[in-house]
Amino acid sequence: MKQDAVHDGLIQINNAARIGKKEILINFASKLLIQVIDVMRRYGYVEDYEPIHISPEIIKVRVVLSGRINECKPTKPYMPVKVKNLQKYIERHLPGRGIGILILSTPKGVLSHEEAIKENVGGILLGYVY
Repeated sequence: MKQDAVHDGLIQINNAARIGKKEILINFASKLLIQVIDVMRRYGYVEDYEPIHISPEIIKVRVVLSGRINECKPTKPYMPVKVKNLQKYIERHLPGRGIGILILSTPKGVLSHEEAIKENVGGILLGYVY
């Protein structure tokens, strides 16, 4: 589709995890997608990633998956979420308490829902992974 790098990247990661691939190359990446992948790495869903800068506007990312991903999806449309309403989205998108993370773009950077609650900051819900 090549319209939204975060959406396309998360779908590619989900598809690769479903068929059991260990490593993928995302050809259409952005700085925001790299930050999302970094959050996934902090929580153990991605083992490693390496951005490959072809030119200033073209970025590719090599991602090594950990094998822990059951589902990794973007939320469309991206929804603004206040920290007091975050529990509603946790219940809507995650399968159970303590399973998975929501990924938010906040004024303090790209954070998981747990980090956003600690920082007491809301933001735009980009996707989820469990």
